[in-house]
Parts: sequence; structure tokens; C-alpha cells
Amino acid sequence: MANEDDDLLMWKPEVIEATIPGTTKTVYIRYPVFEDWHAVATEHQAYVGKPAPASLVAKTLVACVVKKNGEPMFTRENVGPVMQANPNHVMWLYGHILQTVMKNDNEQISEVEKNSVAGQD
Repeated sequence: MANEDDDLLMWKPEVIEATIPGTTKTVYIRYPVFEDWHAVATEHQAYVGKPAPASLVAKTLVACVVKKNGEPMFTRENVGPVMQANPNHVMWLYGHILQTVMKNDNEQISEVEKNSVAGQD
């Protein structure tokens, strides 16, 4: 018999629409699954107060930009389309992603890291 708590870890990320200013095309972004969120969020910690490198911007878009049905638009192995895109569009979308679907404060990320290290004892 299935327990209602079984669905806790079987989460389907919500897809939301965004329109880049100056365009009419809809871009779909999703709340990333934990694996993608953790990889991107912890890497961002090294760049607090500094510009993120292009590779981290691309990794963030790969984790969050999806097709309308929620399937990833890009792959980790092929970030070329992100790197070749209009820089104004990429940076607007990156900022929008950080303020919406990736929004987590540094305390929250630090707490995750502290707990994961403590759990290894």
C-alpha cells in the first residue's frame, strides 16, 4: 500500500513562462531538481560579490531552461546554443532564473553543506 509521503521525493518540477524584454518569444524555466540545484547553488557561493564565469551562467541555464513540456532544452554536454546566444538575452534570463527558480539565500546553501558534511561522520 502506497504511503502519501512516498510522493515527497517524486516531485515534478513546476514549469513557468518568461518573456525576455524586447522579444515576444516565450521561454520556459523550471525549478531544478535537487541534483541540478545543488551543483549550481554551491558553485555560485564562490562568486558571491563577483561576476559568475560564462560556464556557470551556462550551467544555470542548462539546469533551468526547458521545453514547454518540462523536458530539458539543453544538455550538460552541449551548452553551445547558450554560448552562441544573444548576450543580453542570456544575462537577462540568468538574472531572472536566479531571482525566481534558483532563489535561495546563502544561509540556506551553507546549512545544506554543513548538514551534508555532518552526515558523513
